[in-house]
Amino acid sequence: MVPLQPIKSRPQFFKIATLSVVFCGSVVGGNISLREKLNSMNLMLYMSPIAVLVLLPAALVMEPNVLEVTLSLGRQHKYMWVLLVLNSTMAYSANLSNFLVTKHTSALTLQVLGNAKGAVAVVISIFIFRNPVTFVGIAGYTMTVAGVVAYGEAKRRFR
Repeated sequence: MVPLQPIKSRPQFFKIATLSVVFCGSVVGGNISLREKLNSMNLMLYMSPIAVLVLLPAALVMEPNVLEVTLSLGRQHKYMWVLLVLNSTMAYSANLSNFLVTKHTSALTLQVLGNAKGAVAVVISIFIFRNPVTFVGIAGYTMTVAGVVAYGEAKRRFR
């Protein structure tokens, strides 16, 4: 197991609490938007410009030379702009699929699928990269897979 790290200060606690509230607000807001019959594509259309307006200033403050580095990489690597567009397309697709899964199932199903994805990624990394695994890790992912299976079974029975 990992050692417990205590919260060291009140400002650190408020940062953790803020992150938690924002995460929960994101899930609730997405559910509310999808329940108001807003199409997933339109939800992304309206959210994206607002996200840019919020994140761009934050990126410029936290990483002052980000534009310079991006332009420099674009000049050095001929496929950098193609990769950037491909990355953006993949991020858009991931967000859209999250909205669609939430719309057609539930936010809980989306979280369970996220746990299943983590377990699959670990198993694949073990087989491909021969990453070492501890007994605690195996036990944890076994519990995760058992939980995913139990959730699927419960959902199937109570339909």
